[in-house]
Amino acid sequence: MKPTDFSRYLSDYLTRYLPTECGVSPNTVQSYSTTFVLFLRFIKEEENLQPDKLSLKDINKRRVIGFLAWLEKNRRCRGRRWIWLWVGGAYRNRIH
Repeated sequence: MKPTDFSRYLSDYLTRYLPTECGVSPNTVQSYSTTFVLFLRFIKEEENLQPDKLSLKDINKRRVIGFLAWLEKNRRCRGRRWIWLWVGGAYRNRIH
């Protein structure tokens, strides 16, 4: 199966950009990776999309906000402001 643009960019982001360009620790990369695993679970369970078919064009403001609400409700995750800045920044800076 051919990888989607989302899977290629996500893989590059986690394996090259964060550790090399940003110099973050392996724990930080793991934390980001876990967040994206949760995002993919949300996409599958709540949006009825197959994660292996997810493309950048499928990620929009409504889905990001839905994901954040899902985290708060289902994971009891607080700190929405921090998550919004992180995910919002990733969304704004994506390649079109």
